[in-house]
Amino acid sequence: MPESTIDAALTLLAQGRDVLLVGDDGSGKTWCLSQLAGALRKRGNDAVVVPGRLGSAADPLAPFAATTVPLDGWDGASAGRLVAAFAEELNGPRSRLLVDDLDALEVLAIAALRAVLDRTGARLVATAGRRSVAIGGVPRPFADLLAERAPADVAVPPLSFEAMSRFVAARLRGRPDAELIVSLSAHSGSNPRAAAALVDVAVASGAIGQRDGLWSEVGALEEASAASVVHAFTGRLSPEEQSALELLAWAGPLPPRELDRLVDPAILLSLNQRGRLSWSHAEVGHDARVSPPALSRGLREQLTPERRYRLVETVERTFGADFVPDREHSAIDPFVVSGLDSDDYWRWSAEFAGQVKERVAVREAAARALWTELPTVENACAYFRTLTVQRPAETLGRIFAETRFGDRDSVTARLQFSLYELQWLTWTGADDRIPGWLDGLGARLGAKASFVRKVHETFRLHSDGVPLTSELIARLSAPGTSDYEHTWSTLLGVALLLEAGSPEDALERIDTRNGLEEGTLASIHLDFLRTEALLALGRLEDAEEWSRRCAEHAYDQLSPLGFQFHALGVAQTLVQRGRFEAAWRALSTGLRLGSGGPFAVPQPPLLLLGAIIQAQLGDLELAAALLAEGERTGTLHLPPHPSRAELARAAILRAEGDLTACDALLWEAGAAEAALGHLATACMFWTDLTAVTLEQAAEISAVMDRIDSPLHHAVFDVKVAMGTGDERQIVTALDRSGELIAPQLAAAAVDAIDRLRAAAGQEPLDDEGRAELIGDHRPRFDQDRGGELLSDREREVAILAKAGLSNRDMAHRLFVSVRTIENHMHRLLKKLGYSNRRQLRDEWNPDL
Repeated sequence: MPESTIDAALTLLAQGRDVLLVGDDGSGKTWCLSQLAGALRKRGNDAVVVPGRLGSAADPLAPFAATTVPLDGWDGASAGRLVAAFAEELNGPRSRLLVDDLDALEVLAIAALRAVLDRTGARLVATAGRRSVAIGGVPRPFADLLAERAPADVAVPPLSFEAMSRFVAARLRGRPDAELIVSLSAHSGSNPRAAAALVDVAVASGAIGQRDGLWSEVGALEEASAASVVHAFTGRLSPEEQSALELLAWAGPLPPRELDRLVDPAILLSLNQRGRLSWSHAEVGHDARVSPPALSRGLREQLTPERRYRLVETVERTFGADFVPDREHSAIDPFVVSGLDSDDYWRWSAEFAGQVKERVAVREAAARALWTELPTVENACAYFRTLTVQRPAETLGRIFAETRFGDRDSVTARLQFSLYELQWLTWTGADDRIPGWLDGLGARLGAKASFVRKVHETFRLHSDGVPLTSELIARLSAPGTSDYEHTWSTLLGVALLLEAGSPEDALERIDTRNGLEEGTLASIHLDFLRTEALLALGRLEDAEEWSRRCAEHAYDQLSPLGFQFHALGVAQTLVQRGRFEAAWRALSTGLRLGSGGPFAVPQPPLLLLGAIIQAQLGDLELAAALLAEGERTGTLHLPPHPSRAELARAAILRAEGDLTACDALLWEAGAAEAALGHLATACMFWTDLTAVTLEQAAEISAVMDRIDSPLHHAVFDVKVAMGTGDERQIVTALDRSGELIAPQLAAAAVDAIDRLRAAAGQEPLDDEGRAELIGDHRPRFDQDRGGELLSDREREVAILAKAGLSNRDMAHRLFVSVRTIENHMHRLLKKLGYSNRRQLRDEWNPDL
């Protein structure tokens, strides 16, 4: 977050532009300004910082007296002497006047600032709230100054997932786990000030503590007092603004047509410009709510009974006693889901997570209250369906222990309850208890106990090393006698068919399913498996469109389970197309929703795919942290998909440059899976091999004869051809692959041809030959060579390297290791076509 903001500001200043750092209250504008001042001074600039918030109507020029400019004998009233003193201090051609909270300066202070700038010719760098030039149509004192100088806006966005991780680690002086990061992101809206307040209170109250060497949410963050967040954000608000926030926090999300009847629109505009309102991204009638979510909770906690009574009076007077807020939501913008170049993306992501967690908390509380009052099997199952936020194992254990069975319980309810219990036992690692538990199911389920045994056998296929055969798939996925059994049989059958390398059969079974209840784990998981089947069949556009459509629907329903599954699906389709930055944004939004425990599966796959993506992007520290987290929180996969942990570990080895160890790990893992008949997983490992020997090619060919996956056939066709050392075979394989292979593989194939030509003493491919060779890959490949596909972090590193910073200086600036910087440098130099840093400094133009 702030690092890229500072770099953008430095670049604009070097081009002779004024800069306005724009962001919400608490977003880190002041920190960015102080870091920018230090960077400017290090570069030999004269930089004076003016704290605008110190001004008042009684003493408008006070901010100028709090600077490093000597004002001996100044009585606080002579603007002329003040201007003269600043002109003497800022007398060089590289002078910079930095004003924090420009929008807080009074009219006289703005006049003095204008006079200083005019007299010295200094460039202005200032911070301000977003879109805060006018309140209620009345221009603010600094509006004319902005109109005259037309500064370039640089956004100070909310913290991204990785930025929040670094921020919290610095605050706690230790590494936090992913679950804590997503929880803090959701509660704080990814606002640094809110996050800092929550961290401090949560540590003091014991909600955050160390576990297995990591800072974790050992209690419930939502139970820690949010009073400090209220103090952090309301101290500078007017009484009218505070009252409006209390009303909205109490009433909940409201559409504008209802909100405008309750609160003066000018007050709403002011709150929105401060970032204290968030809006759902609906196509019509956005809902507004207090932001960040922790502020909303803190305001509700502080309401006295008398104040609540007054709020009820206000609402009833406006809408009547039967008022119920409109809670409509519509589909998410696909542009936002894709994660492409949206300044508001991280704000949207954090706000969405907050909305989901509020909705989940309400539904869970209602279901828990019903079960507590009447602990029947049906009420217990209804409660389990709401548990999309992880709860302690002992809490769930108490529900299983205290639920009462009765003669009126349906067989389906008992079966559903038993499968929930099986998932819970597996999640807690109680494998030694499961055989005895299964033996006792006959008394509860009668003949249906055999169905639970079949599901358990499917869960254990991979860990028990049972070979996957067509006969086994047919037996495990045979339809049951009830709709509930048929649902599970369909889910297990589709997953096993995909594992066996039969995506066409899996897709047919998905598309002919009947009787599945929408929004259940089974229907959501089948929709996700449809994305995987489409990918395996090489229908990349269909897979991306389907996964996005499903993610939009999950957003519309505020379904954390659905959105996590389909964020994973979207990310997989984007990775296949080589769009790693976009994949990470989609994935990290799913991560923000946290882990749902035994009944919500996607968290470990999200973490492990995130590790693979971050290794590809060069952030090895974050990749290693996500890998460790994914292994530590490894839980039941429904159905039994093997873990991606080995794939993530190999990706890190490759990023570190150890290609031999990477390929050895991938080959051994793939061979083990192939021996068990898990052909799709074997292919998943083998498609990441950097080189394929002739012996390996023969074994791969034997496996490919057994599967029907155009995607894997295309990838292996190119990789095996590259291993032959025959240019003609590589050309033929590339021609056959079309758009099924990622641009990175197309680039590697062309590089292999150039190496073969160089070894034979021939000229490398020219542009015409490359165009004829790679066909559909040409635009993407040329962009990769030309630098257009530099990731955001690679571009940051390139700009800093061009400015002359060493690897160690860049590592310190970006809060990463020197090794990570070295990896970024290696990748970006290769992408830009340079052989050393000198060429980068002399030839690269970041504006092109």
